[in-house]
Amino acid sequence: ISVLLAAWCSLRQGEALGLQRRDIIGLESGSPRLRIERQWNQKAVPPGYTTPKSGAAREVTIPTALVPVIRDHLDIYVADDKDAPVFPSPIEPGKPISQTNHNKAWAAARVAAGLPSFRFHDLRHTGLTLYAQQGATLAEIMERGGHSDVEVAMRYQHAAEDRARRLADSLPRRAIRKGPGQHPYWPGPSSYVTRGELSRVRARGSICRSFFLPIRGFAR
Repeated sequence: ISVLLAAWCSLRQGEALGLQRRDIIGLESGSPRLRIERQWNQKAVPPGYTTPKSGAAREVTIPTALVPVIRDHLDIYVADDKDAPVFPSPIEPGKPISQTNHNKAWAAARVAAGLPSFRFHDLRHTGLTLYAQQGATLAEIMERGGHSDVEVAMRYQHAAEDRARRLADSLPRRAIRKGPGQHPYWPGPSSYVTRGELSRVRARGSICRSFFLPIRGFAR
């Protein structure tokens, strides 16, 4: 499940490998969360746990759909001790799997999936981009990703805005039904509007105004 957690909880590889049983909380309460307090640092001498890259712990919500998979993984692969690694080494179960062996497993998985150049870190990028596309604020993106640099977090927001722009630009193209002498965005083929149709248009305009005016006032 390291792939699922890295993508949907926006984890760095070291953060995923540094997870312990006690870091997965709320599975039974209906509010599953992941506490990220450490990373497994393969470059340390000797390799061991260090603080996360941002230097601070954080807590992220876990998508509810992952709960059954996480429960199964904990039952099958993880020892009962609260400090047991979520991804234990097959050689030293009290320690996490090494980044080297994890990379080997990931390399085989991505080739099997037809994505030979897809990095493990790209899972985190994917998760944060999708999170931004759901409407997350800059502060929410920074909190979920453990960013201390605003500019880094803004990249995901810009990616979401670019997608929103492409979607918005596609709307008129879906509505165009251009006929002789008609405005290109006129929704119907008729060259005139009946009194009933005009009343409905005015009614829709009133509804739109009543909806957007409070937002405009709030924005000020």
